Amino acid sequence: RLQQGRPQLRFVPLSNNDDEWKVPHPIPTNPQRWNKSPNFSTGYRQMCRWYSWGLFRWLHVRGYTHVMRFDDDSLLLSPPVLSSSSDGPATTRRNVFDVLRQTKARYGFRQLIHEPLQFVLKRLVKEYFKTLEVPPPRRQPSARLPHTARRAAWRAQKDVGFYTNWFVAEVAWFLEGPQYDLLRHIDRSNLIFTHRVGDLPIHSLLVRLFLEPSQVHWFRDDFTYLHVTTTTRGPAGDCVSFGGMSRGKSTGDDQWRALTQTYGLRAETYRETCSSHEEWPILQLDTFAGAPNVGYCTPEWLEIRKRQHTAQQNGQPFESLFHSNNSDPELSCLAVVNEYYHS
Repeated sequence: RLQQGRPQLRFVPLSNNDDEWKVPHPIPTNPQRWNKSPNFSTGYRQMCRWYSWGLFRWLHVRGYTHVMRFDDDSLLLSPPVLSSSSDGPATTRRNVFDVLRQTKARYGFRQLIHEPLQFVLKRLVKEYFKTLEVPPPRRQPSARLPHTARRAAWRAQKDVGFYTNWFVAEVAWFLEGPQYDLLRHIDRSNLIFTHRVGDLPIHSLLVRLFLEPSQVHWFRDDFTYLHVTTTTRGPAGDCVSFGGMSRGKSTGDDQWRALTQTYGLRAETYRETCSSHEEWPILQLDTFAGAPNVGYCTPEWLEIRKRQHTAQQNGQPFESLFHSNNSDPELSCLAVVNEYYHS
């Protein structure tokens, strides 16, 4: 039915015999024997591996140059548009692949998220970097350390990444140079299966280490986008634990209010339906509605926090707290937002 009237649309089944999808040997096929999160299925971990590595290899050998991921539980609630003019709303649609080509970006994202990085991945990366401190031929010639500034930025805010339920990317970039060497090292470690390391931290690690901010495009307000993960805690509805809805520039005020109501993201009704709202709060802003792990990484929320802090601290800027509390989610978000805001 989806293909009706869309001759260019086709579906490709993946098989457990495909290298890009199958469970790598010698991982046990019974998830109850895995070290972490046994409630996540084999298929879930295969999906994480697919979006981390297999997708790019599969597309590259078939001649594709770019890819966009759009999860089946995400919603596009307004089309991508150009920057709005001063005399009216934005209406000119644009192709997200053209945006990457025109800006010479190699990766694009819609939302940032604060999610603590798993210790096993941090340790793996640290040990991998140590192996690169020796000269060739004792290491792969293509493998190299990221620039010092990129490493420092990632280490300081390694808990902030790209929410990969939607991204757009140049396929070849993931299959070349030092980022590919690190990606293959992560894949061979099997942490995706044994410890449920997801594609979100892997993408964020590679992009933040090996691409300059000018090579990354933030589709910050191009379209209204919804992706939420809920946990059943409320008597009349689910509590939002991850994600939320980000507003695009072509969505007017009345439409935005209606959308937050439709998807249960208005603060007043959320408190009535989600009995655990103190544990699972939401932010309701002009440009975002949803969980703090994404909301804290929005420019609007950070501007609010800056003004609040300046008023409370007699003019001391919010950024002055960087050196005193690097683990604070809002400060980590602020640093990464500043890094990519103009990308």
